[in-house]
Amino acid sequence: MVAAVAFFACTWLESAWGVTAALALLALATDLASGPKWAFYQDIGGCYVGSIHGWCNMWGNLGGTISPIVLAWVFESWGWNEMFFVGAGAFFVVSIMCLRIDANSLVTPVDEKY
Repeated sequence: MVAAVAFFACTWLESAWGVTAALALLALATDLASGPKWAFYQDIGGCYVGSIHGWCNMWGNLGGTISPIVLAWVFESWGWNEMFFVGAGAFFVVSIMCLRIDANSLVTPVDEKY
């Protein structure tokens, strides 16, 4: 949610340094979420933790490939503010989805032998 607010704040900031500070906060927030994210993968993965990490990494790489294309299109079609709104919206949706995370539900049943 911090990243969503930082992206949204970029639409109100008038100086390049203000936007840079907001984007730095965004980067810090996403980096600080990496540890808990990896711990969650280990909690639900069991002996399949490598597969879980690979699956999530694949989607991250796909997003990293598609987002510059989509954001460039949004910027060229509508402008900077709308590009920041798209980023804020994406982080907001992910934040709401994260409220449903349950680290107690394993990918495989507990009684399955490894």
